[in-house]
Amino acid sequence: MGAPVFDPNLVAIWCETLVYGFYTPLFFQSLLIARRRSLRRSSSAQVFKYATIVLYTIATLHVSVGLYRIIVGFVYTMPDERMFYWFARRWEHVCYFTVQSIMSYVGQALLIYRCFRMYDSNWLVITPSLILYAVTTGISLFCNYLWSRPDIVLHYTGLLDSLIPLCFAQHLFTPCLTVYRLLRQHHESRASGIQNSRSRLNLRTVSMIILESTMVYSVALLVTIIMQCVDPQNVQIPSSMSVPTLGLCFSLITIRLHGLTSCEYNGQDKSTLFTVDHQFVFDTPDTEDTQNLDSSDSRSEQLRSVDVPTKLRLPSGS
Repeated sequence: MGAPVFDPNLVAIWCETLVYGFYTPLFFQSLLIARRRSLRRSSSAQVFKYATIVLYTIATLHVSVGLYRIIVGFVYTMPDERMFYWFARRWEHVCYFTVQSIMSYVGQALLIYRCFRMYDSNWLVITPSLILYAVTTGISLFCNYLWSRPDIVLHYTGLLDSLIPLCFAQHLFTPCLTVYRLLRQHHESRASGIQNSRSRLNLRTVSMIILESTMVYSVALLVTIIMQCVDPQNVQIPSSMSVPTLGLCFSLITIRLHGLTSCEYNGQDKSTLFTVDHQFVFDTPDTEDTQNLDSSDSRSEQLRSVDVPTKLRLPSGS
């Protein structure tokens, strides 16, 4: 019997490597930005810098294991034995789905950490996010355990099907909390009269960049949920794509905020978004940043230009 015309495993790895190809140059550009602008001087910036490296490493490992599975399943396995291979309890299958779970753990933890810093380390604000994180992590660990107990999987299908919707709720709720904080501070700035109306570098623009970038992963999860309801056999396709997509979101935030501050420093009005630094938005300006501004401006004038009151200190990093 020949190979089927459409195999979800082949399509899944093809789509994942395609997204990974877009993610790779964005990752190296965001890493170059962090290194060039010395973001590691801030503790939160250091967290995001190394977390970005961890995310890319995990995504690379996931793609590598996925390619290994395809090679073994379609090159070294006879056609009549392929069905048994994909359902066998082999190390590459366990590693593939475990790495996917770890990627989700790290990405959601970063979202919660950013929100935590945005609200001045207020634990009460992030309590719902922590509860969702604990629930999704517990279900995910249980899913990985079921790989060793295929005899009881059918008894927990309802619980397993709830994992992706809970991850979607987590990834939608936490960024919205962050954006709400930024937009509220933006309106307070306008009401107090310290906003520079000619500046594009304000908290409303920053909040839109964060929301748009994080929604890329939310859309991937939404497609996975739809596929789970419509065609469960092919749910692996969007699920695999979500792994590099999560890392891509954080790189997009870094690059777009970097480009926004670059245009502001260079006096440009056009909305190019791809080449500079966001340290000035998320932390106090460094020496190189202040040299790009008018030397006669005071610290209060710098705050007006970026629309950030002194009482709100945003976390460094993506």
